[in-house]
Amino acid sequence: MFWVVSITKPWVERIEPMASRWTKAQNAGVVPLTQPLMITFAPMPEMKGHPVVLFFWAHWCPDCKAQAPILGELERDYRDAGLLVVGPTRHYGYVAGGAEATPAVELAHIEQVRKQFYNVLPNMAVPVSDEDAVDYGMDATPTIVLLDRGGIVRLFHPGPMTRAELEPLIRTLVAPGSSR
Repeated sequence: MFWVVSITKPWVERIEPMASRWTKAQNAGVVPLTQPLMITFAPMPEMKGHPVVLFFWAHWCPDCKAQAPILGELERDYRDAGLLVVGPTRHYGYVAGGAEATPAVELAHIEQVRKQFYNVLPNMAVPVSDEDAVDYGMDATPTIVLLDRGGIVRLFHPGPMTRAELEPLIRTLVAPGSSR
């Protein structure tokens, strides 16, 4: 089951500062740990005016790894229509096998997992931010959020989704002249 929602002002106000923080972090090169940390597989895209899939994932999450190929296919199929996929994640304080880890060690582990399991999403920027995960209410992974071209949340879905569930929603978001 998933929910199609239309959340306007409060979420739009959160999205723009989040995207701004991610872009500033990327441009700064070295970012204090109180700010989001960027993995530099792909540059943080300009999201304004684009339909966006926010794919909240975790390095330890098998459902996230299974979701990646579906999102990779959709990103490839709808890239020319402007679709962007951004994969925010956060620190959990541990790495493989549950071993405790500092943020820097965990970030290296996230990068390794990204290369191994998420290479089907080569254009996906991966901002690592505990604050943004909390702001978005991410309490399950994967969590999929669809934003229309105006930055309005049109879907918030904790848990995996099939291509058959996602594609009609994405088609609506990328339709020419669509603000949805």
